[in-house]
Amino acid sequence: MNTYEEQCEHLEGIYIELRDLKPSQQRYRDDVLIQDKSEYSIADFMGLFYDATKLPINSGLMAINQYIESEENESKEPLHGEMFLPYGAGFLALLNWPEIGEKFQLERHANPAVRLIVAYFSTDQEILNSLSFDRCVLVRAEVAANSATSDETRYRLAQDPFLLVREQASMRLAQLPEVDMSLLNDFDVDGCVCDVDNDQADFEDFFDEAGIERPMVAVHMQNELIEFGNWHWATQPFPTRRDDYSLDETVKYLKGAVVDQYSLNHAGHGANSYSINFRHVAGDMAMIVQVGWGGVYMDKEEATRKWDSVVQEIDTTLQLTADISDEMYQRKFLIVSSDFRMEQELELWGNLGGKWVLISEVRDWVSANEYLFEYYEAQ
Repeated sequence: MNTYEEQCEHLEGIYIELRDLKPSQQRYRDDVLIQDKSEYSIADFMGLFYDATKLPINSGLMAINQYIESEENESKEPLHGEMFLPYGAGFLALLNWPEIGEKFQLERHANPAVRLIVAYFSTDQEILNSLSFDRCVLVRAEVAANSATSDETRYRLAQDPFLLVREQASMRLAQLPEVDMSLLNDFDVDGCVCDVDNDQADFEDFFDEAGIERPMVAVHMQNELIEFGNWHWATQPFPTRRDDYSLDETVKYLKGAVVDQYSLNHAGHGANSYSINFRHVAGDMAMIVQVGWGGVYMDKEEATRKWDSVVQEIDTTLQLTADISDEMYQRKFLIVSSDFRMEQELELWGNLGGKWVLISEVRDWVSANEYLFEYYEAQ
């Protein structure tokens, strides 16, 4: 298909088949179409889609292009890195047929442009809440602007480190949250992790200067680390450092379908209740680990030694379990560890058929890594 007219005719034929014919009569069924990963720019593809299907043009969705297309803003530069849609998933997402979205779980698609379209159209609060944790600032902004988004989700987005997200959330909230701006950097959309050329401050230098060890960073996440605020380095702004410090909300989040992520932050309250918090998801393993550190009455050298020893255990676990994935899904294992909230050193949870079960015989890092080693040896 070399010409625009040929592309449009091809897409029109697919649309008519999906709309009017039984699956057995379709040459391009949805399960076949989803496999077509040839890419188009999101702006070009939306134009092609509406020309082909003759559906009413969605002006709100088209307006998103101002953050992507250079000719739409005064600077003549994209405000956000160019986004490309995979042909099949992009077409199915733009159709906005609930049964297709549910069938392919498009809100979990690896492509941020697909998730952006879902965030714009969805009326499902559970899906919107899930997308509110998205790495892409444009996806989170669409969740904040979506009238179906719950106030609870929107309240959190009103504390986003990106100005666009905060503005969209604040416009729809009757009561604005109190935000400690000292904990946030004011980012414009060109700071999104989607921009692979985004030059962030050096993560390793920051923690070397702080004098503490940092857990290993997988290559596929190195370029996505952003300093969302002082002592908060992560691949995505949510869960917040407060969520990680409080533990319960982050544990609940990590038991759901999540993307690969890395977060290292420092949080707490009062004079002595502070911790370094590490959240990581890759391959089979999700984990949230915290060690008391930074309180006025804490022995800094002793706390640092304890943290550094825990980092060695973390790295051993990550070498056993870490792998690369762009997908959002429930992981097989979850480690929860806190030296001031738990009686035992850690908990290891296993995901058995979608149900999380505590592996009771594992109570520390040594037994956790032994269990995981034996598990993978048996596979």
